[in-house]
Amino acid sequence: MSSSCPHISTAHLRPPKLSDHIHREECTQCFDSQDSPLGIDVCLDCFNGGCLDPIRHHASTHVHKTNHPFTLNIRRTKKPPKKSERGDEEPPAKMTKLAIIEEKDSDKYDTHTTLKCWKCDPNNGLVLSSSQTDSALVQSILTAHSSSTQSEIKAWEEELEPCKHTLTLSPSPSASPIASAALAHCSQCSLNQNLWLCLTCGSLNCGRSQFGGVQGNGHALAHFESSGHEVAVKLGTITPEGTADIYCYACNDSRILPSISDALAAFGISVANLKKTDKSTTELNIDQNLSYDFSLSSSSGAPVKPIYGPGLTGLANLGNSCYIASVLQVLFSIEEWKGRWFEGALAHGGGGGVNHAETCTERLPAECLECQMHKLADGLLSGRYAVPSSSSTSSTSTSTSSTAPTLDPSTTLFAPSSTSHTSLEGLSDQPTFQPGIKPTTFKSLIGRNHPEFATMKQQDAEEFLGHLISVLRRGGKKNGDELDPTRIFTFATSQRLQCTSCHKVRYRTDNTDVLSMDVPAIEKPVTVTFTTSAGGAAGAAPSEIMDVDPDSVAAGQTGVSAQDENAKAKAKAGESPKEYEPVSLQAWIDASSGAGGNNEVLEYNCPECKRGVGAVKQTQLASLPDVLIVHAKKFQLVNWVPAKLDIPIILPPDQTLTFTEAHFSKGLQPGESLLPDDGPSGGSSSAPQLPEFNAVALSTLEGMGFPLVRCQKALMATGNNDAEAAMEWLFAHMEDDGIDDPIELGGGGVGASAAGGEVDKEKVAMLVDMGFTDKQAAKALRETSSNTERAVEWLFSHPDDMGDDAPPATADDPSTSSRSANAPLPGHTTAPAKYSLFAFISHKGPSVHSGHYVAHVRKGSSGEWVLFNDEKVVLAEGGDPIAAASKASGVEEEKKDADSVDELMKKAYLYFWVRT
Repeated sequence: MSSSCPHISTAHLRPPKLSDHIHREECTQCFDSQDSPLGIDVCLDCFNGGCLDPIRHHASTHVHKTNHPFTLNIRRTKKPPKKSERGDEEPPAKMTKLAIIEEKDSDKYDTHTTLKCWKCDPNNGLVLSSSQTDSALVQSILTAHSSSTQSEIKAWEEELEPCKHTLTLSPSPSASPIASAALAHCSQCSLNQNLWLCLTCGSLNCGRSQFGGVQGNGHALAHFESSGHEVAVKLGTITPEGTADIYCYACNDSRILPSISDALAAFGISVANLKKTDKSTTELNIDQNLSYDFSLSSSSGAPVKPIYGPGLTGLANLGNSCYIASVLQVLFSIEEWKGRWFEGALAHGGGGGVNHAETCTERLPAECLECQMHKLADGLLSGRYAVPSSSSTSSTSTSTSSTAPTLDPSTTLFAPSSTSHTSLEGLSDQPTFQPGIKPTTFKSLIGRNHPEFATMKQQDAEEFLGHLISVLRRGGKKNGDELDPTRIFTFATSQRLQCTSCHKVRYRTDNTDVLSMDVPAIEKPVTVTFTTSAGGAAGAAPSEIMDVDPDSVAAGQTGVSAQDENAKAKAKAGESPKEYEPVSLQAWIDASSGAGGNNEVLEYNCPECKRGVGAVKQTQLASLPDVLIVHAKKFQLVNWVPAKLDIPIILPPDQTLTFTEAHFSKGLQPGESLLPDDGPSGGSSSAPQLPEFNAVALSTLEGMGFPLVRCQKALMATGNNDAEAAMEWLFAHMEDDGIDDPIELGGGGVGASAAGGEVDKEKVAMLVDMGFTDKQAAKALRETSSNTERAVEWLFSHPDDMGDDAPPATADDPSTSSRSANAPLPGHTTAPAKYSLFAFISHKGPSVHSGHYVAHVRKGSSGEWVLFNDEKVVLAEGGDPIAAASKASGVEEEKKDADSVDELMKKAYLYFWVRT
């Protein structure tokens, strides 16, 4: 019932500004939304959105904390489907032309609004009469971009800039008007779509094929490689306003062409007469990711059945957000994370604990990472949002129970038919998945000001995991978090460096969060056979076998076709797809950190010998974490671009890793002598000296007329190896400031930084000139004893290492710093130790920056494997350990289903192991 309010007449309520974030779609502290039965209360002062759930009561908490008394309740209900004259549901209109049709909310939903005053009723808010409601204010809130829409727009926006090639573009003198018929198809093939016009000579060629069905044979790229003409425009994207898809092949990126009308006029093309008929690259990218819908099926072809319940909530794909979803699903399945972010808040719902929502000091919950982590935990673990989606229920229907649900980690998984929720399986041949919760606010906050994670581009899941851990760790340190759940990942490695001349040693211990596995790529010959009509076997030409997708069943489990477009292209060209020898994870660990393993010979400037000598570096474990993350790095440079290789990883039969005393460093042993420090105070009274330069190379450079100091700097910057590399460096640094200044020795000369935190700035600058960052260059030099040539190789073999774990030793982040001698080791130092696999993240696609990520997590008391594919949550095929055991004992033991968990985990990208 509406009432009169004495406060509204003196309130100075204003419509939102363009810069305001309007949280009208969803509560900022839980995933209750405008589609929930009670709707959302939007604060009319700061436009925060709060739920009216009787347990969480985020709306009233915000009102009482901020003293913002007026809210607008927004509740949305779905319109019933239109009926035809026959009385049945009216089918959608038949599409007769290609057009982008905007689907308005008003076509699908009815929106109900009420104005409330919390001064009049501090408990529930007094609903005001329509006569006291400012309809213009209400309309301005309903029509303004919501916070999620603003974040999405900003994330999708790609800030394009002109480059030197577009700014200096000049049509060839031989350029002439092009007949319209010439614009019909590629000059090298018959394709009539995805066409790119060279803006230098007017050659029209097809682009590269794109995921999603856009065909292309790469003739535009081939034209650039043969002619050197850098800039092209995509036909069909040109508008009368002068916008178009411009691509610079030299920069390998989209660009802006300020004078596009003049450039096209040289070929007789008038911008004013053109009409946009094709989708731009950005639009194709949005279509691909926002319309990513997969049909999951079992190996028998039957649709899989979704499962619901606490800990089984899916995350809706925001467009290239699968890397976030897969990481979050794994992290929030860990007991320490559940205890830190969920169970404490759950206890408060029953009357205990501390409610962060009431003590948060941030201006808005959407700006507080702590609030967003609690929100994610509630969304993923409570089970309130793990319900089937249906046309008759709202997209974020929640449990109407008046008590907070409890989370029992031992609960066995359940399908719809065994829950209190209505099973919708009988209504359709296709499974009914849950809508999933949208981590929009979290993504916006965690990626803020980050050059990659602030965008809607696909990202590396391992890089995001490291970024999330770092951000949480910094926030926890700032706020004095004694329950930092990221500590469970941290362990220490020990590096032993021994001079091959004086045989003295140095030990260095570093903290890290991930065990990176450089998977060796060993090709094996591929023999392909097919059965002839006579029943015999014969060799098959690649073009004959590529029509069969051997991974189609596996694609049903992961949701992405495993067929590699590059492999198909190679097959058409007569090349066989490469296959690689499998690699045993346990054997790799034994070889890389076991006794006598992982010995790497380096060039080293010994502070004891005071000259360039050799050194042997060995890395072993100093401790082990509670949860071990193994990063399987399967990359190879293909045309200077890191490509992912399909190398199977063989896990132990019981999915348990074993670590013994042999994997741990013993530290300084009897009879070993320590090397002096590299610095001036390293125990030697003599001043730092220049290294012993390569006499032949130095003489060659001086003979070419270069000053001695330049020759020495060039040799130091290029690893002191040969004159050719040093000469290239000299030509590239002729104009450097201080090129003729005397060489400053920081102690130890070439290679002195191998075990310390300082690196040669000249070498860093040279690597930065090649396109790497300062952090990447510094880490590469530390890892390779300051040998520049080897540092370049290291950088290309570690394309995803951003160098964030570089010293100094005083860094606040314990996971990315060198440890002081007296600092306690993180984790555990006892052996033997066993680790059981409880989750893994898989990736499909040629690169970690494209394709799709999914997660498999063990759930329930029986240890079933559950597949999390964005909002789709299903019991993975082969995930039932009892069924798997019975199958393994039968005649099918040698026959492995491509979509079984055992087979899929061989192709995983990240493995998560818990100490048992």
